[in-house]
Amino acid sequence: DSVERAVCRTLDAIDREAAATGEPPLAVLVVRESDRLPGQGWWSGRDAPAWTGPEARAYVDVRQRAAFDYWRSEGR
Repeated sequence: DSVERAVCRTLDAIDREAAATGEPPLAVLVVRESDRLPGQGWWSGRDAPAWTGPEARAYVDVRQRAAFDYWRSEGR
């Protein structure tokens, strides 16, 4: 658990810095093996649907696509 918490804290810090420079968050790319969605903690404090199911999948898909598109764009 302590390793998972440390990873989450690190990703939160990375995402805060990314937001300040207009980059998309990356923590959304870290997912559970079981359903390929971020863990419950990722959903805390977000204006999002439930953290499981089709609405959650659609919410995550949009954010993951934004991250991939940003980093695939020319000049990166």
